[in-house]
Amino acid sequence: MLDSTTLPLALASIRAELGASSSGLQWVQNSYLLTMAALVVTLGRVGDMVGRKRTFQLGMLAFGAGSVICATAGSVGQLIAGRVVQGAGGAALLALSLAIANLAFPPEERPRAVGIWAAVSAIALAIGPLVGGTAVELVSWRLIFWMAVPFAALALAIMAVAAPESRDETA
Repeated sequence: MLDSTTLPLALASIRAELGASSSGLQWVQNSYLLTMAALVVTLGRVGDMVGRKRTFQLGMLAFGAGSVICATAGSVGQLIAGRVVQGAGGAALLALSLAIANLAFPPEERPRAVGIWAAVSAIALAIGPLVGGTAVELVSWRLIFWMAVPFAALALAIMAVAAPESRDETA
Protein backbone atom coordinates (compact mmCIF):
# COMPACT_ATOMS: atom_id res chain seq x y z
CA MET A 1 0.00 0.00 0.00
CA LEU A 2 2.81 2.35 0.85
CA ASP A 3 4.28 1.84 -2.60
CA SER A 4 1.15 3.08 -4.37
CA THR A 5 1.03 6.33 -2.43
CA THR A 6 4.74 7.23 -2.51
CA LEU A 7 5.19 7.03 -6.27
CA PRO A 8 2.99 9.92 -7.46
CA LEU A 9 5.29 12.41 -5.76
CA ALA A 10 8.27 11.00 -7.63
CA LEU A 11 6.82 11.20 -11.14
CA ALA A 12 8.23 14.66 -11.92
CA SER A 13 11.72 13.52 -10.90
CA ILE A 14 11.36 10.34 -12.94
CA ARG A 15 10.30 12.40 -15.95
CA ALA A 16 13.33 14.67 -15.58
CA GLU A 17 15.88 11.87 -15.04
CA LEU A 18 14.61 9.25 -17.47
CA GLY A 19 12.99 11.53 -20.02
CA ALA A 20 9.62 9.88 -19.53
CA SER A 21 6.60 10.95 -21.52
CA SER A 22 3.21 11.49 -19.93
CA SER A 23 2.03 8.11 -21.19
CA GLY A 24 5.24 6.49 -19.90
CA LEU A 25 4.58 7.94 -16.45
CA GLN A 26 1.03 6.63 -16.56
CA TRP A 27 2.39 3.16 -17.32
CA VAL A 28 4.87 3.45 -14.46
CA GLN A 29 1.95 4.10 -12.13
CA ASN A 30 -0.65 1.80 -13.63
CA SER A 31 1.41 -1.24 -14.66
CA TYR A 32 1.72 -2.15 -10.98
CA LEU A 33 -1.99 -1.78 -10.32
CA LEU A 34 -3.06 -3.61 -13.48
CA THR A 35 -0.73 -6.53 -12.81
CA MET A 36 -1.82 -6.77 -9.21
CA ALA A 37 -5.51 -6.62 -10.10
CA ALA A 38 -5.08 -9.26 -12.81
CA LEU A 39 -3.25 -11.71 -10.53
CA VAL A 40 -4.68 -11.25 -7.03
CA VAL A 41 -7.42 -13.87 -7.32
CA THR A 42 -5.20 -16.36 -9.13
CA LEU A 43 -2.38 -16.06 -6.61
CA GLY A 44 -4.83 -16.35 -3.75
CA ARG A 45 -5.99 -19.65 -5.25
CA VAL A 46 -2.39 -20.77 -5.82
CA GLY A 47 -1.76 -20.07 -2.14
CA ASP A 48 -4.76 -22.20 -1.22
CA MET A 49 -3.46 -25.08 -3.34
CA VAL A 50 0.33 -25.09 -2.79
CA GLY A 51 0.63 -23.24 0.49
CA ARG A 52 -0.19 -19.73 1.61
CA LYS A 53 3.10 -19.10 3.40
CA ARG A 54 5.16 -20.34 0.45
CA THR A 55 3.18 -18.30 -2.07
CA PHE A 56 3.39 -15.22 0.14
CA GLN A 57 7.14 -15.63 0.48
CA LEU A 58 7.52 -15.98 -3.29
CA GLY A 59 5.40 -12.86 -3.67
CA MET A 60 7.65 -11.02 -1.22
CA LEU A 61 10.72 -12.12 -3.18
CA ALA A 62 9.11 -10.91 -6.40
CA PHE A 63 8.18 -7.60 -4.81
CA GLY A 64 11.74 -7.14 -3.53
CA ALA A 65 13.24 -8.10 -6.90
CA GLY A 66 10.87 -5.71 -8.67
CA SER A 67 11.93 -2.98 -6.26
CA VAL A 68 15.59 -3.53 -7.15
CA ILE A 69 14.74 -3.46 -10.87
CA CYS A 70 12.87 -0.18 -10.36
CA ALA A 71 15.59 1.38 -8.21
CA THR A 72 18.27 0.61 -10.79
CA ALA A 73 16.21 1.36 -13.91
CA GLY A 74 18.02 3.25 -16.64
CA SER A 75 14.93 3.73 -18.78
CA VAL A 76 11.20 4.07 -18.49
CA GLY A 77 10.78 0.61 -20.04
CA GLN A 78 12.93 -0.95 -17.32
CA LEU A 79 11.02 0.94 -14.64
CA ILE A 80 7.72 -0.31 -16.05
CA ALA A 81 9.07 -3.88 -16.16
CA GLY A 82 10.09 -3.56 -12.51
CA ARG A 83 6.64 -2.29 -11.63
CA VAL A 84 5.08 -5.33 -13.34
CA VAL A 85 7.28 -7.64 -11.24
CA GLN A 86 6.34 -5.66 -8.13
CA GLY A 87 2.66 -5.95 -9.06
CA ALA A 88 2.91 -9.73 -9.39
CA GLY A 89 4.51 -9.90 -5.96
CA GLY A 90 2.04 -7.42 -4.53
CA ALA A 91 -0.86 -9.55 -5.75
CA ALA A 92 0.33 -12.49 -3.65
CA LEU A 93 0.86 -10.22 -0.65
CA LEU A 94 -2.59 -8.68 -0.93
CA ALA A 95 -4.32 -12.00 -1.53
CA LEU A 96 -2.67 -13.88 1.32
CA SER A 97 -1.63 -11.45 4.06
CA LEU A 98 -4.97 -11.41 5.86
CA ALA A 99 -5.41 -15.18 5.60
CA ILE A 100 -1.94 -15.75 7.06
CA ALA A 101 -2.51 -13.22 9.84
CA ASN A 102 -5.81 -14.89 10.64
CA LEU A 103 -4.23 -18.34 10.88
CA ALA A 104 -1.25 -17.19 12.94
CA PHE A 105 -3.46 -16.35 15.91
CA PRO A 106 -5.83 -18.46 18.00
CA PRO A 107 -9.55 -17.88 17.35
CA GLU A 108 -10.01 -15.56 20.34
CA GLU A 109 -7.14 -13.32 19.11
CA ARG A 110 -8.23 -13.14 15.45
CA PRO A 111 -10.34 -9.97 15.73
CA ARG A 112 -7.32 -8.21 17.18
CA ALA A 113 -5.09 -9.58 14.39
CA VAL A 114 -7.50 -8.33 11.72
CA GLY A 115 -7.63 -4.94 13.45
CA ILE A 116 -3.84 -4.68 13.46
CA TRP A 117 -3.73 -5.73 9.79
CA ALA A 118 -6.26 -3.03 8.88
CA ALA A 119 -4.49 -0.40 10.98
CA VAL A 120 -1.11 -1.11 9.39
CA SER A 121 -2.69 -0.89 5.92
CA ALA A 122 -4.35 2.41 6.76
CA ILE A 123 -1.16 3.85 8.24
CA ALA A 124 0.80 2.85 5.14
CA LEU A 125 -1.72 4.66 2.95
CA ALA A 126 -1.59 7.74 5.15
CA ILE A 127 2.18 8.09 5.44
CA GLY A 128 2.96 7.27 1.80
CA PRO A 129 2.93 10.86 0.57
CA LEU A 130 5.10 12.00 3.48
CA VAL A 131 7.63 9.21 2.94
CA GLY A 132 7.64 9.65 -0.84
CA GLY A 133 7.99 13.40 -0.72
CA THR A 134 10.79 13.26 1.83
CA ALA A 135 12.69 10.57 -0.10
CA VAL A 136 12.45 12.50 -3.38
CA GLU A 137 13.41 15.82 -1.82
CA LEU A 138 16.32 14.58 0.28
CA VAL A 139 17.79 11.80 -1.87
CA SER A 140 16.17 10.60 -5.11
CA TRP A 141 13.06 8.94 -6.47
CA ARG A 142 15.08 5.72 -6.47
CA LEU A 143 15.05 5.67 -2.66
CA ILE A 144 11.31 4.94 -2.76
CA PHE A 145 12.13 1.56 -4.30
CA TRP A 146 15.29 0.87 -2.28
CA MET A 147 13.32 1.32 0.95
CA ALA A 148 11.17 -1.69 0.06
CA VAL A 149 14.15 -4.07 -0.07
CA PRO A 150 14.99 -4.23 3.67
CA PHE A 151 11.28 -4.45 4.51
CA ALA A 152 10.95 -7.40 2.13
CA ALA A 153 13.96 -9.09 3.74
CA LEU A 154 12.57 -8.48 7.23
CA ALA A 155 9.16 -9.83 6.23
CA LEU A 156 10.77 -12.96 4.77
CA ALA A 157 12.70 -13.53 8.00
CA ILE A 158 9.60 -13.04 10.16
CA MET A 159 7.52 -15.31 7.93
CA ALA A 160 10.14 -18.03 8.09
CA VAL A 161 9.81 -18.35 11.86
CA ALA A 162 6.40 -16.93 12.80
CA ALA A 163 3.87 -18.00 10.18
CA PRO A 164 2.45 -21.48 9.88
CA GLU A 165 2.10 -23.06 6.45
CA SER A 166 -1.50 -23.65 5.45
CA ARG A 167 -3.45 -24.74 2.44
CA ASP A 168 -7.02 -25.49 1.64
CA GLU A 169 -7.49 -27.11 -1.72
CA THR A 170 -11.28 -26.91 -1.34
CA ALA A 171 -11.31 -23.13 -0.85
